[in-house]
Amino acid sequence: MDVLGTQGGEGMAKATDLNEQIIQNLEDSGINSEMITQFFKAFQNGDIDSQRNLLVKQKCRLIDQLHTKQKQIDSLDYLIFRLKL
Repeated sequence: MDVLGTQGGEGMAKATDLNEQIIQNLEDSGINSEMITQFFKAFQNGDIDSQRNLLVKQKCRLIDQLHTKQKQIDSLDYLIFRLKL
């Protein structure tokens, strides 16, 4: 079984490639090395709930950042609109 809880079967090299892909995806998602370590420790302990919670928390952080950036864009749009008057 790999870190996502799926059955392998293609051999060790494939599992390693999958784990490397998962690490890359976690990094691309803004997850730091400490959280990646936690993710894999949870896998080793069979704790899928902890893996899921870690991913959901990161998603919430990203959504919060998105909302903050949207507010900043809205403020700029307002100023640009006011300058046109």
